[in-house]
Amino acid sequence: MNDRRRAPRLALMASVLLVISMVALNALMAAHFMAFDLGFYRARWLENRVTGDTGMSIDDLSRAGRALLDYFTGTVDTPQLLFTIDGRRALYNDAELAHLKDVRSLFRMGLTLEQVLAAETIGIGLYLLKSGNKRALARSFLIAAGVSVAILLALAIPAKLDFAGWWTDFHLVTFSNDLWRLDPSTDWLIRMFPEEFFFSAVQRVGFYSSGISLAYGGLGLLIGHFPAHHRH
Repeated sequence: MNDRRRAPRLALMASVLLVISMVALNALMAAHFMAFDLGFYRARWLENRVTGDTGMSIDDLSRAGRALLDYFTGTVDTPQLLFTIDGRRALYNDAELAHLKDVRSLFRMGLTLEQVLAAETIGIGLYLLKSGNKRALARSFLIAAGVSVAILLALAIPAKLDFAGWWTDFHLVTFSNDLWRLDPSTDWLIRMFPEEFFFSAVQRVGFYSSGISLAYGGLGLLIGHFPAHHRH
């Protein structure tokens, strides 16, 4: 009798945890897909005429972008490179390197959390399937899709209305120092990644998140269909 009473509660708890995991995983995967798409970087650099602002060729910018991604994932120990810009010089100054170290910490924390959430999502999903709770699993996917879209809209509207303020607030929440306040007259990093770049990047993250939400909803409908289908 106790087992019969406990089973629905366990299924409910599992469903709630699954929804939370999938919503967080959605955001992390969307950011991951955008952040590691060097083709996106190249397109935005050309679109925003960053080659002219930095005095760097698109190949030099791509080399710098690849070095940043390698640094964020721990493949290399430093993102620093030497370029011929107003003479032979190191690309980043000490303040920029300190900020990039903070960004690397965020990247690595995000990638680790993404792996944990992916494993948790798979584990809870298998538990619900094996325990005969396909309906709860389907409902979890649908709720995760709806919650993800709601959060996306809640973030997208203020970002669209005032991206500069939204982006500043994002940095104030994310970083515990003001090293992110870069000066375009002295810091090449802000020239390589101007505000227009990040506006496009946030839009791309929203696009990927919408696609993941759509996949969640489709899977929820698919999973919910099969039990009813097999009864006939």
